[in-house]
Amino acid sequence: MPFSRDFYLGRFTPEELNDLQSAYLLSCERLNRCAITSPFRDEMAREITQIFECGIKDPARIAEIMVKVASVKHSQPRETDSNSTIAPPKSL
Repeated sequence: MPFSRDFYLGRFTPEELNDLQSAYLLSCERLNRCAITSPFRDEMAREITQIFECGIKDPARIAEIMVKVASVKHSQPRETDSNSTIAPPKSL
């Protein structure tokens, strides 16, 4: 689990680590990701930490935000190689 690493010890209280871990587990559940093997594990931990440090402490609320973050990330166009270009938006 990402929040059991030494990196987070001392940076957060045990109660805060519990909240971060709960937020992570809820986020994984809502995003249908495995909490242990997800390739997004470290990225999610960083994002959850950033949300938490912005003052949002409720694990359920953090999980809601993580679902929104994931939906925005996956809706953006991605370049397939370094030679591809993305057309500029059409003017209104």
